[in-house]
Amino acid sequence: MVTCRRAFAAATLSFISSYSMAFSWELLAVKNVATHRPVIAQSLFRSRPKRCHNAFENLAKMKSRVPTKLFADNNVDVGDGRGTYRPFVEYALKSWSEFASHRDIREGEIPSVPEDLRSNSSPSKYPPGSEVRITAGLMNPNIPTVYGRYALIETLGDAGATDYFGGIQVLNFVLMPSPEISMPVFGADVVSLPGDKHLIVIDFQPLRDGGYLDLHPKYEGKLREIHERYSQLDILPWGGDIPDAASRYFSKYALWTRLGGSKGNTDGEKTDTNSNDALHTVQTTLYHAFCEYFDLYLEALDHELSGGGEAGNEAVALSSDQLSDRKISLTGYLNYRSENDPARPMLRRLYGDTFCERLISEVLFPAGARM
Repeated sequence: MVTCRRAFAAATLSFISSYSMAFSWELLAVKNVATHRPVIAQSLFRSRPKRCHNAFENLAKMKSRVPTKLFADNNVDVGDGRGTYRPFVEYALKSWSEFASHRDIREGEIPSVPEDLRSNSSPSKYPPGSEVRITAGLMNPNIPTVYGRYALIETLGDAGATDYFGGIQVLNFVLMPSPEISMPVFGADVVSLPGDKHLIVIDFQPLRDGGYLDLHPKYEGKLREIHERYSQLDILPWGGDIPDAASRYFSKYALWTRLGGSKGNTDGEKTDTNSNDALHTVQTTLYHAFCEYFDLYLEALDHELSGGGEAGNEAVALSSDQLSDRKISLTGYLNYRSENDPARPMLRRLYGDTFCERLISEVLFPAGARM
């Protein structure tokens, strides 16, 4: 939370006098984030989530009047030629590296994505001269008990740089513990499509029936607080019914929403609903939500790798029955995601059948991932 918002806070505190912004308790929340007092800041956010959100929205609107450097150093500037979701990946990779350093895990040999699956590109019709590029990678340093990977699809202009955030922009991000670790899967599927339509899921995905998370009560309580804070915002409405087959892999703390798009008015004409603010919401509020969910997951993972609260450096050993059940559940999860990946038609269309199927089976949802 601190890292996510520090750039906004720094910009605000530096430019309050320049823009005659009246000091308010919303800015107090921002200030507390910037000055490493997250407990106070979290209390303010919990008590007035919508007003705090509005404060950050107003800060983001100042972006064009604030030197880009203030934002770029913290991976918050999304107007410097990168795709919509690249800052999400950069934040996760940096946080992962810090987590591995905290665990005293050194950079070493890591199973890499096959070279011919690391990237691919396909021409895009609009904007002229653009391409739709996919980049796939694994988390580094390697933690043997966790399979982490991402796939990033970006519509980019000439020389790979554009300020255009239309077209196709996708992030599929997963952290998947081995069966020995009693944890859910961290999953983020965020998709932006032409027409300013955005489909978003960020969740701690349960592996067991009934939505049971295999998460320590302390961290489930923190997850509940984060979910409540963001789900109370009108700009992140519930995305609607989830198909029965997929619902077993959604927790009750899933951040699932649809943004932007159009619908018909009473005259039968198409009219924007919330599309004017949808991309802005993705770049600000959704980014903060992703950071908070990811940070909490690493906090819970650290707890499990440290022995579940007991002394020691390894996770608490599961019984043979528990281990067998988790292997079965993880295999079922991998099979379901591989067979029902909603991105398959798009990947086939853009990059061909062979690349698509190999990417899904060898990188995104490999059958033997940390088994």
